[in-house]
Amino acid sequence: ADKYKTFEAAFTVSSKRNLADAVSKAPQLVPKLDEVYNAAYNAADHAAPEDKYEAFVLHFSEALHIIAGTPEVHAVKPGA
Repeated sequence: ADKYKTFEAAFTVSSKRNLADAVSKAPQLVPKLDEVYNAAYNAADHAAPEDKYEAFVLHFSEALHIIAGTPEVHAVKPGA
């Protein structure tokens, strides 16, 4: 079997499915971001607004690192 064609077929099907899922879930993104912002803001009790914003950026950055790493971890790697 041609490894490239096998990889391409699996990747194409998976990519199309994931893209469709992402489009359907896009309206949920803004409320989730608001939820994360509010949680980080409220968790920094008695902190200055700047500190609360820094807490939000820290949590949001960590979430983006996790999201970005997920496809890499689950990627189909072609054989050598």
